[in-house]
Amino acid sequence: MKKLIGKAIALGDYTFVATELGGVGESFRYYVVLSSKDKILDEQQNIIKMSLVLVNKRFKTSVEEIKFKKKYIILKILIPIYNSVDEVVMDIVKVSNLQKSFLREHYLCDNTAKPTHEVILNYLKKIKGF
Repeated sequence: MKKLIGKAIALGDYTFVATELGGVGESFRYYVVLSSKDKILDEQQNIIKMSLVLVNKRFKTSVEEIKFKKKYIILKILIPIYNSVDEVVMDIVKVSNLQKSFLREHYLCDNTAKPTHEVILNYLKKIKGF
């Protein structure tokens, strides 16, 4: 049996699990921040986009939004409840880094609210090298 993280409410024969950001069908919505020590170049942005297509097919995820910043990206992504968030995110990093490693394996994930710029900068300072 898979563990579900969130609020669980028993409704007769059913259990309803929810997160603050909600979801669609059997998927929860997350914000994920991936970062690089160096500026993310245009060609690397394209690599990330192609990697997302592959990962979306593999895990049946859906990227609702992607924003590229100088040294990080913010993904708004739907991940099916039967998939581990870590497994999905690490696959994005692994596939993106196949030719040249540029994305860090550390990431920030939130299913309650979109991380603010301040929250992201504090996180990046904690993992150093930003």
